[in-house]
Amino acid sequence: MILAALVLTASAPSFDCAKAAMDVERMICADERLARSDQAIAMLRRLASRRKLQTFPRDQREWLEMRDRCTDRACLIDAYEDRIWDLVGTGRWRRKIYRRRGELGTLSIISLSDGWYAFSAIGLSKSANDTEASGVFRLINGKAQRAPSDGRSLCGWRIQRLPRDRWKLEEWPGEGVIGCGGLDATVNGIYRR
Repeated sequence: MILAALVLTASAPSFDCAKAAMDVERMICADERLARSDQAIAMLRRLASRRKLQTFPRDQREWLEMRDRCTDRACLIDAYEDRIWDLVGTGRWRRKIYRRRGELGTLSIISLSDGWYAFSAIGLSKSANDTEASGVFRLINGKAQRAPSDGRSLCGWRIQRLPRDRWKLEEWPGEGVIGCGGLDATVNGIYRR
């Protein structure tokens, strides 16, 4: 039922691109990943509102102001991934939750349609350090990735769908970056239901 409500149409964002007045809006309209990310956030917020869950109205205004200060695609990708973390990672709607065997970590995935997904992952270490990853991706041959973005986000990620309802998630450190997580924390691993 919830997943049916998340069906995306085409790759249009949540607003009318014909009326896009700001450079940020035009960048979103011209980029399929950003358009899908925008649409996913709008759908998650509508779902939360319908189910009387926390809807983050003040946070949304603040987030939009921050997003609108972006001047390039890398900044927008980071902004959308942070917001998706807020909504997917902390929402209480039905989603598939996967755990790493033998390690502390969870992966939450919501199917958006046409091979597109929203996800959030958190990895915890035994010493209480943590790290996270989130985003929107489209599976191509069962795989997707987001490269580290131009010095803003020091890490990207790679994700792969495996047989028997499992996912493999890997951090992708940028050039010169030793690790993506906090000290000994990582989201790397194979996640199972």
